[in-house]
Amino acid sequence: MRPFLLLYLCAAFAFASATAPSAESSWQRPHDQDETVNKRGANQVEIHVEPFKNMEFQQEIRDTVVEIQKQAQVAVTQATGRTQLPSGQAEMLNTARKLRLQGRFPDAGNTYARFITKYPNSSRLFEARFWVAKCLMSEQKWDEAAAGFTDFLKHHSDQRIYCQQAKEDRIYCWKVSLKQNPKAISGLKAALTDSDVNIRVQAGLALSENKDASGRKALEEGLDNARFSEQCALALWKLGLRAQPKSEEAQTSWSRILVVKVKTDNPDDSFEMRVPVNFFKGMEIMLPEDAKKEMARKGLSNLTDIAASAPKGTVLFQFKGDGGKTSVVISVD
Repeated sequence: MRPFLLLYLCAAFAFASATAPSAESSWQRPHDQDETVNKRGANQVEIHVEPFKNMEFQQEIRDTVVEIQKQAQVAVTQATGRTQLPSGQAEMLNTARKLRLQGRFPDAGNTYARFITKYPNSSRLFEARFWVAKCLMSEQKWDEAAAGFTDFLKHHSDQRIYCQQAKEDRIYCWKVSLKQNPKAISGLKAALTDSDVNIRVQAGLALSENKDASGRKALEEGLDNARFSEQCALALWKLGLRAQPKSEEAQTSWSRILVVKVKTDNPDDSFEMRVPVNFFKGMEIMLPEDAKKEMARKGLSNLTDIAASAPKGTVLFQFKGDGGKTSVVISVD
């Protein structure tokens, strides 16, 4: 019935357009009208299409529109995970959202919390729980925010996009509160076994900032992750767990840059240079004697070999002498 209905509507519209008078011919003198009638012939019959006067036909159109609306609503629900809310719930969520966008995080968080209490069976409960934790995070209440994200993950593991963000934000909260909250360490260590490699790597990085090497395996995983490779390499370096250079890294070591900063009480002897790793040997003579002796004492005579595998941002050598008047810093870029 549906294809026939659409075909009928198109035909009716086309016929009506073809037979409708144009703007130029909408007015004719009486004798012109008579001539037109005479030219048609006695056996011709005029057809008038009035499709919308049939009540059954109108009902068919209304039913079609309602069905399309229902299908559109289902598609939106499936795409966003949201269902249409009763007016009271929608109004409260909209109020909380406006407060949040205005930066009024305590008020927004309280409104979301009231929503959870008032509508415990709402289809949008996951949204309220997530934003309660986010508002606490924005207030820098790290421990409370981490607990809020944990509560969200406990009740709404089916909300994949929200869960990913909740896990990452929870790791950040734990990392910030690591020194003040020993419980954060156990949370980060538990995250090392998460099914998502991104979460494992972020947990390993957070632990490494506390000089905790228990996330070593995750950091090594992150070396092959474009998002975290440099951070993981630097973290391993700082933990004294140097990552073995890959063959392609060894082949392109000439392209790595050393940043050499020398400062003395004599402006003429102070400088900052950026040189390829393989050219460093030629400029070592420009370093202060005390700095060169310190490098030898620390076994850094092979600085160029170390730099070939060091991640960007690594400080290879740092020296202060002559009562603080002289300083040398060599890093990788």
